Amino acid sequence: MSKSNTIQLTNNTQYILVLHSLSGSGDYWSGDYPPAYLRPNDTLIFTNSLDSGDLSGSARFDILDTVYKRCPDATNVQLDWHNPVGAANYGSGSVVGNTAGFFNVGSPTISGDNVGHPTFAWTVTGP
Repeated sequence: MSKSNTIQLTNNTQYILVLHSLSGSGDYWSGDYPPAYLRPNDTLIFTNSLDSGDLSGSARFDILDTVYKRCPDATNVQLDWHNPVGAANYGSGSVVGNTAGFFNVGSPTISGDNVGHPTFAWTVTGP
């Protein structure tokens, strides 16, 4: 697999990534997020209950699938955080770093009432 603008996987394979240790400035949410799955030619999507607060801290994405071992050149990724789906959710941010490493998260704000269960989309790209 060669480097490209978008990390592509072979058929019937997927990356399994887990977002760890993200906390909010409010009293409503913190801690680990559930596993997220990156399908071929897809964006990384995960869902979690979320309430008001500023997104801050560090995000660690662990690639657990053996497809990573078959694609050793796909080690540099950028993940862009887009507006989550839900009521009164605003903001954007991005994280940049090495695969299976720690990424700094640039403080997008989750605001409003009845935020619910937003969906976050992370676009995974390579150099």
